[in-house]
Amino acid sequence: MKSITGVFRHQGHQVVLWILLGLSVTIGVLAGSQAIITPKSLLSAMVVLNFLLVGYMIILRDMTLGVLMYFYSLTFLSYYWRLVVPGLWPDIDIPRMMFVFIWLVFLMEMMVGDRRLLRWTSIEVAMLAIVLAYLITMLTQGKLLIRQFLNGYAIPYAMYAIGKNIFWKKKDIDRFIFLLAVPLSLYFPLTNIFEHYHINALVFPKYILQPNVTYDWGGRAMGTFIQPVATGFAMVAIYVLSMYSLSRVKNAFARIYAAAITLITPVGVFFAYTRSVYLGYAAAMIALTVLSKRLRAFGFVVIVMLALALLGNWANATTTSRETGGLADKETVISRLVLMEASMRMFMDHPLRGIGVGRFLERAEPYVRQVRTTILGYRETWIAKQTNQHNQFLTVLVETGVLGGIPLVLLYIFLLKTLSAARHVKMPAVDPDFTAAVLAVVAAYVANVAFIEPRYFEFMNALPFLLIGIIVGNYQRAMSSISHNKGREGIA
Repeated sequence: MKSITGVFRHQGHQVVLWILLGLSVTIGVLAGSQAIITPKSLLSAMVVLNFLLVGYMIILRDMTLGVLMYFYSLTFLSYYWRLVVPGLWPDIDIPRMMFVFIWLVFLMEMMVGDRRLLRWTSIEVAMLAIVLAYLITMLTQGKLLIRQFLNGYAIPYAMYAIGKNIFWKKKDIDRFIFLLAVPLSLYFPLTNIFEHYHINALVFPKYILQPNVTYDWGGRAMGTFIQPVATGFAMVAIYVLSMYSLSRVKNAFARIYAAAITLITPVGVFFAYTRSVYLGYAAAMIALTVLSKRLRAFGFVVIVMLALALLGNWANATTTSRETGGLADKETVISRLVLMEASMRMFMDHPLRGIGVGRFLERAEPYVRQVRTTILGYRETWIAKQTNQHNQFLTVLVETGVLGGIPLVLLYIFLLKTLSAARHVKMPAVDPDFTAAVLAVVAAYVANVAFIEPRYFEFMNALPFLLIGIIVGNYQRAMSSISHNKGREGIA
C-alpha cells in the first residue's frame, strides 16, 4: 500500500509540474509568434507562470518556505502581473495561486497518509459556522462578494489550519518568523516615511504612487496594502515578531537592528495618521510589557516613549489636524457612534439571518436618519449618511444576524482562552515569549478590526490566524503528550 500511495503522490506532483511547465513553454512560444495578444498581458502571463512554477517546486521541498513566499508575494506582488477574470470570481494573481499550491500539496499529503490532521476543537467549529453563515447569506439574500469572503474568512481560517498542522518543529518556526519579520520590520516603517516625505525613488512597490491604484487618504501614508490601517497593523505585528526573533540572537548587530526598528517604527506608525493604528500599537506594547519576559523592557520603553511624545505634543494632539498628531476629530467619532446605533437597530429588525452580505450601504440610510444625537452631540445631516460599516463584529452581526454573529464572538473567546492557557504549558517548539508575542499581535488586530472592516485585506487577516494556528497546534501536541505520559504512569 505504501508503494501505491508513494507512486500516487509522486505522479500527482509531477502532473502539476508538467502542467505549469507546459503553460510556461506555451506562453514563451506565443511570445515569438504572430499571435494576436497584447505584449503587456503576454508578459504578465509569462511572469506569473514562471514564478508559480518556481514557487510550487519550493512548496514541494519545504512547506514552511512556501508559506513564507506566500506572505512576501502578498506584500510585494498583489498588484503586479494580475490576470483579470471576467465576472464575479477573483482575478488570478501570484499570492492567490501560491495559496492554492500550499493547499494542494497539503491535501495531497493528507490523501496519501504523509500528514495527519490534529483533532478539531471548538475554534474550528466556530470558524466553520462563520463560513457557512456567510455562504448561506451570500447565496440567499446577499451579494456574491467572493474576494472579500476569501480575504476575510476562508483564507485566514485555512492559514490557521496550515499553521496548526505544519509548524511543529522549532527550527521551522524560528526560521519562518525570522525570515518574515526581520526584513519587513525595516521595510514597513521606512516605506511609510519615504511616502510621507515624497522620496518617491525609494518607495516600493511603485503602484503605491499610481493614481489608478491608490485612493485619497487625506495625506496619510498608505504603504504597500494601499490602506493606512492594513499597513499600520502589518507594521506593528511584524515589529513585535521581529523583536521576538532578535531577542534570541546574542550579538551586537541584532541589538543595533532592534534599536533601529524600535526608533523608526513609531515614526512610521505616526505617519499613518490613524487612531486605530495608534491604539493597536499601544495595545501590542502593553501586552508585551505584561506578558513577555524577554520583551518586557522593550515594551515598557516604547510605552514611555509614546507617553512622552503625547505629552510633548499635547497642544497638537488635542486639535483636529491629523498631520500634527491631532486626535480630537469629532466628526469621524460621531460617525462611528451613529453607525453603531443604526447597526443595532438593523439587527433588531433582522436578528436571525441579517440583511445579507454587502447590503449595509443600501439598507442603512433610513436607520441612520433616525439617529439624531450621540454622546458627543447632535449629528449633522450628512454624517454617516453614505459611510460603510467600520467594525467587523457589527458587520457580521448586521449582515448575517445571530447565524454568524454568535460564532464570531465565540471564536474570539475560544482563541483567547486557548492562547492564555498555552502560556502556562511547556511546548517543545514554542517558548512562552513567542506566545506572548502572538497575544500582542492579536491585541493589535482586535483593536484595529473594531474600527475598520478587515475583509478587504488578506495579509492583515492571514498573518494573525497563521500565528494563532501555530500556538494552538503546539498546545494540542503538548497536552496530548502530557495526557499520554500520565496514562503510562497510571499503567505503570
